[in-house]
Amino acid sequence: MSELEGMSQQKVADELGLSLSGAKSRIQRGRAQLREHFTNCCDVEVGRGGVTDFTPKNPDKNC
Repeated sequence: MSELEGMSQQKVADELGLSLSGAKSRIQRGRAQLREHFTNCCDVEVGRGGVTDFTPKNPDKNC
């Protein structure tokens, strides 16, 4: 919700009935899991402002 819909972390907390610190923890954990998935699957190049390029590690495998 925060990343894809651009909602503030406070709004996410309110929508899900969580404390702000609980929402922040879940958002941070989700970002880490997504980062791990992408880096396991692809060589990711990061520059200012985020991902600038990526190359699949195994193009025959759907990650």
